[in-house]
Amino acid sequence: MHVALSIGRKPAMKSGHHPHGMPSTAVSGSSLVEVLIALLVLSLGLLGVAGLQLTGLRNNEGAYLRSQAVLISYDLVDRMRADRERASAYDTGGSFVDINHTAGPDPMDDWIAGQLTALPQGRVNVDCDGEEALCTVQIRWDDQRAEGEADQTFALETRL
Repeated sequence: MHVALSIGRKPAMKSGHHPHGMPSTAVSGSSLVEVLIALLVLSLGLLGVAGLQLTGLRNNEGAYLRSQAVLISYDLVDRMRADRERASAYDTGGSFVDINHTAGPDPMDDWIAGQLTALPQGRVNVDCDGEEALCTVQIRWDDQRAEGEADQTFALETRL
């Protein structure tokens, strides 16, 4: 009996068959269904990123308007401190006045025309206690993009 050994060489294979003679069922490459599923997952991810961007822009706009309200309220208080003798003339009598006011105090005309227009539908209420020189300034504006009420209010209480 004679046995031949081949060391280091594999037997020759026919194409489409395993070394043991069984037909090959392996598929190479990607199917169209796999590509479509990958595109679906990618598009859902991009929609999520777009939603986050939109939420960020909305919150950024709201923060900008709040910052404007703070700045213009401090500007009004500084004007009142500079003109202490007429500070009571800034008092609006407990009501909010806007850029279309007709009954607002005269010293506020320039301030309202120059500052309050920075806020959408901006309104101001100034309430001063003459004896203690304690004043409350409320700035109200319409923030349509807010996650709750559209009317936002910033209040500042100070002693002149």
